[in-house]
Amino acid sequence: MRPIQPQGSVVLNNTAKDFIQFLDDKGAINSEQKQILDRIEKTRIMFGVLSLREKYVKIDDLQDALEERAMSDDPDEKIGQVMLKKGLMTPEQVNIILELQITEKDIPAERIIATGVLPHEVIETNLREFLNGNIKK
Repeated sequence: MRPIQPQGSVVLNNTAKDFIQFLDDKGAINSEQKQILDRIEKTRIMFGVLSLREKYVKIDDLQDALEERAMSDDPDEKIGQVMLKKGLMTPEQVNIILELQITEKDIPAERIIATGVLPHEVIETNLREFLNGNIKK
């Protein structure tokens, strides 16, 4: 693994793959969890997560929008389009979230926690060990 440099309070986005490999090497995740985490590692911060964080929507509104998108006849319909259609967000808010998806770097542990694939305690313990072994002091 290559050394990482601390930024802010935790891991840089480009170490997500290393962290997932670390979890796999330790046996902290099974093959199904690894597949899910590998897919997450390749994605941007989720639109819904940012919308919640920015307090543009409530969790119930997001869940309704996700359910509506799942039942949509258009498989390419984006969650932002559903939010607009339902009047849950303004075009300006959607554009802000889209910009945040491009400009913000995500913390790998946050992505993993958001999915619920692993318990928070497992992530916290392993992230601490990962950081201690990879940050130059």
